[in-house]
Amino acid sequence: MALETSILNTPATTELRLSSGNGTVARTILNTPLRDADPSEVPIIDVSGILSASLPNRKAVAEQIRQAAMNNGFFYIANHGIPVDVTNKAYGACLDFFRQPAALKEPANTKNSQLNQHKVGWKPPSTQQINPHEDVDNRESFSWRYDPHYDPSIPAGTTIPAKVAEYLRVDPDGFPWSTTTPSLSSFQTSVIPCWQSILALGRALLRTFALSLNLDEHAFDAKFTHPDAAMALNYYPALSSPSNQQPPSSGGNVSIGSHTDFQLFTILWQDTTGGLEVLSRDGQWLRAKPTPGTFVVNFGDYMQRITNDKFLSTVHRVRNWSGGERVSMAFFFGFNLDESCGVLDTCLEEGEVKRYEEMSPPTSIPPRGVYVPSPTFFGPSSSITKGSFQPPVDIEAQINHSLFLAKSGVTGLVLLGSTGEAVHLTRAERSSLVSSVRKGLTKAGFENYPIMAGVLTNGIDETLEWLEDYAKAGAQWGLVLTPGYFGAAVSQEGIVEWYNVVADRSPIPILVYNYPGVTNGVQVLPETYRALAQHPRIVGCKMWAFPTSVWAWAGLTLGTGLMATSRTTCKSPLDPTIDHAKFQVYSGFGNQLGPIVRFGAAGVIDGMAAFYPKTVVRLMALIEQGDQTPETHSEIQRLQFAVSQGEEFVMRYGVLGIKEAVYRLTGFGTLEGGRLPIKGKLPEGTWEKAKGLFLGPIEKAEHAL
Repeated sequence: MALETSILNTPATTELRLSSGNGTVARTILNTPLRDADPSEVPIIDVSGILSASLPNRKAVAEQIRQAAMNNGFFYIANHGIPVDVTNKAYGACLDFFRQPAALKEPANTKNSQLNQHKVGWKPPSTQQINPHEDVDNRESFSWRYDPHYDPSIPAGTTIPAKVAEYLRVDPDGFPWSTTTPSLSSFQTSVIPCWQSILALGRALLRTFALSLNLDEHAFDAKFTHPDAAMALNYYPALSSPSNQQPPSSGGNVSIGSHTDFQLFTILWQDTTGGLEVLSRDGQWLRAKPTPGTFVVNFGDYMQRITNDKFLSTVHRVRNWSGGERVSMAFFFGFNLDESCGVLDTCLEEGEVKRYEEMSPPTSIPPRGVYVPSPTFFGPSSSITKGSFQPPVDIEAQINHSLFLAKSGVTGLVLLGSTGEAVHLTRAERSSLVSSVRKGLTKAGFENYPIMAGVLTNGIDETLEWLEDYAKAGAQWGLVLTPGYFGAAVSQEGIVEWYNVVADRSPIPILVYNYPGVTNGVQVLPETYRALAQHPRIVGCKMWAFPTSVWAWAGLTLGTGLMATSRTTCKSPLDPTIDHAKFQVYSGFGNQLGPIVRFGAAGVIDGMAAFYPKTVVRLMALIEQGDQTPETHSEIQRLQFAVSQGEEFVMRYGVLGIKEAVYRLTGFGTLEGGRLPIKGKLPEGTWEKAKGLFLGPIEKAEHAL
């Protein structure tokens, strides 16, 4: 009878599904009325002691935090040291910004970001849905990511370490601040000081969290020198609710849906409106009512991982039923993006197993496929300005040709390689070209489109200068030409050391570019590639025109081979020292495409694809198909013949031929070549003759696609 009574008194439950940093998860929700949290569930912790000179005082705060973390993972912090004037100014700036007409906020729309679409800038109403299993969020927001220029702990002029810089995604044009400052001059100057103050508080708190995990309080210091410290300013209009009725405890409209935060922890400032709701460990929704002078702190998915579920990443949501507007400012704190971290030993009981694998930052590897070494477009002679003797770079043509290639299915671009005449451009011109192409691609919907940028100089310092510029401009990889100024005097050992020094310091991963035709005949030999492939930030190579025997070696030992009739990958036993998943091999000519991909190469960087892209893309796709039919095999043969014959045109006429073909077949550029000493065009009648000799089959194939 007692058991029956217990069952009858057990509240009914429902299942809540949500996405998290640990994948889709489910929580059991009690079907009980929403109620206020009591101090035992969401406590107020006086954190003034975290800056005390007394270690016992700091540990006392850490112990309170530990208890809160192992309870519901939500707590208020008081006496945190941030003046109310700082938060009030930021709050007022938020109201000024969000109350503007949408047209005035539109320039700051996140879609206009060059590098951080959906991550920084303004997100209009009804454009976010943090929980795909619930309604669209009824909010708008403005957010930005960590930028060391605004970090008071980073002295002006400090060089950011290359391994950190690779992961810093700061828009080179100053977005979003460059768009908001003209209309709201006080906006940036009001919210950035608030971010800076919370950043300092976050660093102090993380040391306290280390103490709460039985670690030295400085255990994490090296991991937050340049933290993933983002801030989101949220504006919540009132939800419509029947008058004189309590809002439902579950379901219905949401201001922001049920979710957990991804990072280590969140520091939240909220106005006096209310609406924040926290899910307790036992499934009860609790109101976390505003408490003047405090911030709310909660732990995120990453903290839950490294503590092996000791510290809970708590589900929460916002529902603004107040009838008025609500503003919150959420600061998300994570380790440096280049850092890895697994479950902490101090969070494991004797015999307890780790529930999570270590999370490591991946080195970005170029995807397999067809890349185009884009020619650089210059204006006609009539565009030469007074006092100059060379035509300017035609940025508009460069962007439009890049979009033409992207829309044709090309995997990515190589800007400013040997075909791109990088040596004919100034430093400012190179940066502007890469930045402009990146922005043009992003604006057209090709976010994060793969871009390699060529480095054609010999000195290590200047090589790194080029790579740093390219990283800031939005290139993901540097294609670095082998240093060959001294020709035969360059040893294979010297090549290995030179590339390793560059890779150690480059802000972006690099690929080796071996082109003996412009490096005094210097060849990178197979054993040298084997050595270079060991470096974690040397992620591939472009090999110019080796014989098939070398391609067989390179593909099987450096690449991930494709079996003859299957997409099944094989890790070659020929060289088990190579991590085949982290080093991509590309040819410089499409006439080798079929054989080299069979041997395991990742694709081609092919000049002819600048004007016949669809045929080369189609050939690559067919070669990678599994279970090829006789019809597919026949089409591969036909297209490979067309591509191979067409490559004769590129090999004979080089950069001038590529530019002339691009102009005649796509309309981009001019017939005036480029800059001295290769200024000009093909001799009269050459195009017509060459087209008839080499381009007939591929033109027919291109038009059929």
